[in-house]
Amino acid sequence: MPEHDTTIPGPPDFPSTAWSRLIQRPDEESAEFLAAHYWKPAYLYVRRKWRKSNEDAKDLTQAFFAEALRSGFLSKADPDRGSFRRFLKASLENFLRKQHRDAKAEKRGGGKLPVRLDDVGEAEELVSREGDPDALFDREWLEAMFERCLPRLRETYAKDGKAAYFEIFRRYELERPAAGGPTYDELAREFGISPSDVRNWLHHARTRWRRIVLDEMRETCAGPEDLEAEAKALFPA
Repeated sequence: MPEHDTTIPGPPDFPSTAWSRLIQRPDEESAEFLAAHYWKPAYLYVRRKWRKSNEDAKDLTQAFFAEALRSGFLSKADPDRGSFRRFLKASLENFLRKQHRDAKAEKRGGGKLPVRLDDVGEAEELVSREGDPDALFDREWLEAMFERCLPRLRETYAKDGKAAYFEIFRRYELERPAAGGPTYDELAREFGISPSDVRNWLHHARTRWRRIVLDEMRETCAGPEDLEAEAKALFPA
């Protein structure tokens, strides 16, 4: 994954509609959006922080998003109090504490929001790793955000007629194994350009990538100071 600059670019006037992608959606659409993009950090948090079994964690994750749909909890959100990441984590923690207190025998979630946990097997590989549950939540939150941002990066280069910029970025940054991958010289030969072109195109793509990721973060932060803090929290130096 590419390096990330926590210096916040952009105009000084911060959007007044913070969290707009979620708040402006109908309740059902908001809950489905949350479930689609954030089930994995929620699931891992339940598994690690509350030491639940695989099946119990799936039930509780589904129940949390089902409750989000039923209660319209986004209407209770106050963007002035901080980022959406912190709000969602605190909401999940409160939900789990209430579930623990109530401990009802009825099946959790009521089946009103069929959250598909397609990648539980992949998520389970992370459960056994050492680490703080909050840090695990944050890391998976960031991965979910990266997945949403990548199509935007690809589309912007396609519109500019520079699809090769994205392909080189994808090959070097996203598919490069830990043990190594294609070198600048190898990519230069493959794409019929010079090694200096590879270096320049990668720099261009990394810069554009940072801007897209920070724009995505801006949508879920209350203001410039919160965005700065959120960027530093998720992209520690």
